[in-house]
Amino acid sequence: PTETLPGELVDRVQSALKQGDVTAVRHLLDEWERTRAISGKPAEPDQQELFLSATKIETYLTCPLKYRLQFIDQFPEKKSQARMGFGTIIHRVLEQFHSPGSELTEERILTLLDQAWDSRYFEYRIREEEFRRQAETYLKSYVQWVAANPPSRPRPEVKVTFALPDINVKITGKIDRIDQDEEGLRIVDYKTGNPSREPLKKNFQLALYTAAIRRGAIPDLPADQPIRVQLIFVKDLAASEDEYRFSPTELAEQLDRVTQTAAGIRQGNFQPKPSRHHCSYCDYKDFLCPEFESDGS
Repeated sequence: PTETLPGELVDRVQSALKQGDVTAVRHLLDEWERTRAISGKPAEPDQQELFLSATKIETYLTCPLKYRLQFIDQFPEKKSQARMGFGTIIHRVLEQFHSPGSELTEERILTLLDQAWDSRYFEYRIREEEFRRQAETYLKSYVQWVAANPPSRPRPEVKVTFALPDINVKITGKIDRIDQDEEGLRIVDYKTGNPSREPLKKNFQLALYTAAIRRGAIPDLPADQPIRVQLIFVKDLAASEDEYRFSPTELAEQLDRVTQTAAGIRQGNFQPKPSRHHCSYCDYKDFLCPEFESDGS
């Protein structure tokens, strides 16, 4: 189930997409599935190590078909790169801003923005200018917020990798920032979109990062320290003040989601999971999902 589409087939599918021929796309994918079934390739590679991340797991649990299209077949998403590029730029600026021993000033953060800015993310000059104004506004506010909430011994952009040998899965990820103070560790994740209404206790990504530290994924950080998590909403910093500590039971429940995902992938379960909310934001709904129309979204 984790085999990618042959290069020639990808070219044919992309050509059909450019022509808007949805029927041809679905026919090509159906034909490939029949060919694989006839070839007798194993449908359940139990011994194959899976490399997963929080994003991949959440995508699979939201909709297995979207996981397949995005991470296995690697069909490009249609949406504009502007919003994604904007987020990348902000994360890059904040990573440099919190480098050890650096001054946390407005002048410096705007200089970092100049250095990180990349016009290639934006299709139109007017749109780029609007995003640039937003970036300057958000970052100026962030400097003031950090002055009132100074981080202790911040470590930006910390890569983590840890194994779950019982299910033959390796988890990889990158923590935006880890602070260390007399209360223990704080895992920080930056968000450039609107504040989430979901409580921190349900945040899978932060739970996974907490589990990673608990399992020694960062050797120079004691795994038994108290760990709290925080989302920083750059767009609305007032919504960033809450913190949370996951209990061992909550971490175990979240890791069960990894087990569910790995089992589904190995069993070749990539059935769509229609949802009015998620389908409305899905890039694949109009040209690759056979269930979208039946959902009535």
